[in-house]
Amino acid sequence: MALPMADQQPRRLEPLAHPECTLPPLRIWSSLTRSETAFIPVDYEGKSVTWHTCGPTVYDNAQLGHARNYVITDIPPRIMRDYFKFNVKFIMNIADVDDKVISRVRQQHLFAEYKIKYPFIDTKVFDMAQLAFSTFLEQRLPLLGSGTLSSNFYHEAKCKYGYLLSGGILNANKKPGLDEARIKGISRPSQSLRKL
Repeated sequence: MALPMADQQPRRLEPLAHPECTLPPLRIWSSLTRSETAFIPVDYEGKSVTWHTCGPTVYDNAQLGHARNYVITDIPPRIMRDYFKFNVKFIMNIADVDDKVISRVRQQHLFAEYKIKYPFIDTKVFDMAQLAFSTFLEQRLPLLGSGTLSSNFYHEAKCKYGYLLSGGILNANKKPGLDEARIKGISRPSQSLRKL
């Protein structure tokens, strides 16, 4: 049985506080190590902190998960700035927007055209949806294969990828990475399609 992803992370050494540093001890939750980690600024004399975070998801519909990101990235820098008096330089990243926006607009446009052309779900529409679903799974979740139907997707995904969804890794000889994240990102939302 593969170890959960957190157990596969390389051991990280916490930075050492400078002996002359008189800052109060501050510990922050690290989502990488899933533990509290001592916060030790590089520039302890000037109390300067550079805070880098992911940016907004501008290529998809707004949802509650987006608000969570803003709360989590807003509160710790404010505490550092207002309570501990750090000079916080806050940097928010916006990347890979162009291709994702173009792709999403194309999907929405094609779907709107499809709904106009086929306003009712009949056998032809159902068969086309099944074909698209099978092709998608074959390309993105290869262990399932092209024969997987939406009606048995949940069972098949649980059988073939259950170990991964519960924290396992694809290849015991490699560190967990983007492949695991992509499969988790695809298979969880796809479970809602099993009622198609």
